[in-house]
Formats: sequence, structure tokens, C-alpha cells
Amino acid sequence: MARPRSFDEQQVLTQCGEVFRRQGYEATSVDDLVAATGLKRGSLYQAFGSKQGVFLTVLQSVLQNMLDDTLRDLPADASIDTSDADEPKTKANRTSITSESGFTEEDNGEKSSEIQTPSNSMFSDDALTLVAITCLELAPHDAKARNILTDWFSRLALPQKIRLGEALGQCLLKRAGIGTSSIYKPEETQRPHKQ
Repeated sequence: MARPRSFDEQQVLTQCGEVFRRQGYEATSVDDLVAATGLKRGSLYQAFGSKQGVFLTVLQSVLQNMLDDTLRDLPADASIDTSDADEPKTKANRTSITSESGFTEEDNGEKSSEIQTPSNSMFSDDALTLVAITCLELAPHDAKARNILTDWFSRLALPQKIRLGEALGQCLLKRAGIGTSSIYKPEETQRPHKQ
């Protein structure tokens, strides 16, 4: 009979997530995770199986929390189509951008002048960092990691899917220390050229 865990799993996942976000997957060792959590190596292996097991558990937890937050934050008038059990569909899922004029056309053919632009806070920096690390370091050669991301992506609403590429790009630039503030505040970063 296995002994019950003597640690708070969510707290351990949070601590491990911080290490992975700071260092990346490949640069993080099991010793780094042991130091961050205060657990013994054997306890980590028993709970998660491997460094990969820890990372994938952290990733799944973060992505599920983001999906839960999205569903909780849906507008009260958003209708959810549950006809496809694999992917709940909201009004936002069924909306597509049809022209550069800012009009959107919904399934019923009506046009709306309301631009459906995803908000900048749609994805947390912490979640985006883990997604970026997974895309760069694991997904190309790790089917489990790729499947976790594929499943998560398939559950996003259309506005989130549209925003994700831009948000990931900004996350990568920020992580690399390349100022993305110039995108939003060009007047602060432009300097006159010396003649």
C-alpha cells in the first residue's frame, strides 16, 4: 500500500512551474526541482515519474486553469453549444471575421459593427511562457506534450485562437529581453537620429 503524500501537490506544481518558466525545460534539472520544492528526489519521482512528468503535469494544470477561467468569464449572454462534447462552442466560436472593415459575420448571416477583438489579458504570461517552452523544446519530438497542446488549442474559442499567435510572439520577445513596449508606445522608444 502506497503512503499518502505528505506535501501539497498544487504548491509543488506552482514551485516547479516557476523553475521551468525561469530556466526552460532542458536547462532545468531534477536537482533544481528538488531545491525549489524542498522534496526529496524519490518523492518527486514517486509522485510524477520523471522531470517530464512534472513538466507535463504543470502544463496540464496551467492550461486547465486557463480554460476554466475562460468559461467563467464568458459574458452572461454567451450561448454554449454542447452538441459536440469534445469542444463547447460559444457565440465567439461561431463568429468569423469576414472583411477588413471591422464587420463580423455570424452563422446566421447577420452583420455586426462590433469588432470581436480578444483582450490582451486573455492569456497569462505564466501560461504563455509554458506554452512557448513546450512548443520550442518538447512538442517537436514529444507526442505527449504535443497532444496536450493540441487538445488545449482545440478547446479555445475562435478569438483566443486568433490572439494566441500574437500573444506567443510577444511572450517570446519579452522572454528574450527584446522590448515589446515599442509596439504599444512607439513615442517612448524612438530617438532622433544623429546627423
